[in-house]
Amino acid sequence: MDLFKLQIWDIAGDAVEGRMFDKYAYGANAIMLIYDVTNGKSFENLETWLKASHKVTAAMENQPIRW
Repeated sequence: MDLFKLQIWDIAGDAVEGRMFDKYAYGANAIMLIYDVTNGKSFENLETWLKASHKVTAAMENQPIRW
């Protein structure tokens, strides 16, 4: 049986502009972007988060899976 470790980080919306997002994403095998269906702004911000994840992980040898 294969075991794996799952860590889920809830990063506040302001973190995309800050300097900490790269610390959370470094070495990640996957990045999952989730939005609040009751908040249109939350959905609109997905593109910003997706671009930030591409920027942070661009130099990684093994690119993470993005959902």
